[in-house]
Amino acid sequence: MEPAPQKSQGALRRLLAAPATTTLLLACVLVFIAAERTGSTKDIPTLIRFGATWRGLVWDGEWWRLFSAMFLHIGVVHLVWNCWGGFQWAAPVEAALGSWRFLVLYLLSGLAGSAVSVIGHDVVAAGASGALFGVVGATFALLRIKLGSWKALWQHPVHQKNLGMAALWFVVGAFAGFDNFAHAGGLAAGLGLTWALRPDVRGAQLGPRLGFVGAALAAIVLASVRPLPLLHEPARLFALARAADESGDFDRVLSLTDAWKVTGAAEDGPALTLRTRALSEKARWPETEATATQAIQLRPDFAYLFQVRALARSHLGRDQEAIADCREAQRLAPEEPWPHEFEAELHQNSGRRRRSSWAPRYARRSCGQMPSGASGASTRPWTC
Repeated sequence: MEPAPQKSQGALRRLLAAPATTTLLLACVLVFIAAERTGSTKDIPTLIRFGATWRGLVWDGEWWRLFSAMFLHIGVVHLVWNCWGGFQWAAPVEAALGSWRFLVLYLLSGLAGSAVSVIGHDVVAAGASGALFGVVGATFALLRIKLGSWKALWQHPVHQKNLGMAALWFVVGAFAGFDNFAHAGGLAAGLGLTWALRPDVRGAQLGPRLGFVGAALAAIVLASVRPLPLLHEPARLFALARAADESGDFDRVLSLTDAWKVTGAAEDGPALTLRTRALSEKARWPETEATATQAIQLRPDFAYLFQVRALARSHLGRDQEAIADCREAQRLAPEEPWPHEFEAELHQNSGRRRRSSWAPRYARRSCGQMPSGASGASTRPWTC
């Protein structure tokens, strides 16, 4: 008896029997290895570098992220879960549809999932689950065809359990940081694409069905690459304020953040950061301190805000508080030289009349460029 070789041969046969599924999941593994070699796939900068979605970048023209995000995963557990579980769902669907139709379904479901994620919330997201939920939708659609109705599908004990598990996944995702927008978009796309690509649809029927589903998917993708009126008005104003900040038009930054009616809600942290910077550039120090303090309540781990508040407090003659802010900035960003240099300058000038020659120099160095992380993205990545 040679059970181990037989088992491995059986696994190999399963992989070879689903070439599209195997190739897609292998691509996920290769992207993960490449990303981990340059950083950590649990860190936002690495995820952004390797193609995660974030609406700010998609709206800036990086539409390719809607496609690339489905091959990137956040940590090894996320990768293993999606590859192992994904193969169990995807291989039977590939066998039922054929490799080429399955490939179209998988990629377009992933694209739809990314698009709905960008429309639905402002986070950095990555993962194959949008595409895999398309496969789940295809599974249910194919079973419905086989059984004759959705009612018959629901009444089948095994399939009823699977439907319940899919619904439960959305409930868990609402509390666990899963990207339910991507899951829902992929699921809907999988259902629609299976209606168009089902094995018994041939010839004259195939074109109109594909055209209808393709138009719907194109509309969703196009809706994701620009802010939508009303739905994304705060995000649109933030994008305009960020562009004004980059061009040095700080009066416009203040005008746009006024229009946003900044209230201190959690989603306004990025706007408050831009406003803090603009106020410091206009040398409106009391307002700079007040706005920086409000922003710090929302973003307590952002060293830049402590740097700007230190600068404002130094101008207001409160050196000890400015030094405390410098030290907090040093703790949060030990590699940044500015807080160390500015604290030394404050100690040197303590008790003396403040000279105007050094403060602008530090203002330019502190505020001249917003560090990465000043964007509106979520401070943690979302798995999908």
